[in-house]
Amino acid sequence: MKTRYLPPGSMRAQRRRGRIEGSVATLAVVAAIGLAMIAATPVELYRPAAATPAANSAPIDQFERVPLTPCTDWGSKDCMNVDRQQAVYTVPEPGTLALIGAALVGMWTKRVRS
Repeated sequence: MKTRYLPPGSMRAQRRRGRIEGSVATLAVVAAIGLAMIAATPVELYRPAAATPAANSAPIDQFERVPLTPCTDWGSKDCMNVDRQQAVYTVPEPGTLALIGAALVGMWTKRVRS
């Protein structure tokens, strides 16, 4: 049996209608999802905060300052020894090295163009 083909362009209207129906269906699904998200959102997020007059606000608690005990163990977490000399190694950050490299490349390309 020989396969029969439709003439060219005979399905054009059906294809166009299918694209329109698909676009409308996609729009309807997106709108339904948006409305569902709005419906699921708590109402408190849409209402403005109620104003609180200053007369009704609670007084601020006052705390006494208690002096700290002196540290005897300099290796502990909360002690700090400012007299002890520590070795400080200055190593530039990778971003600084990248900027220096970019500046050198920029200077080199400016000389090459001149």
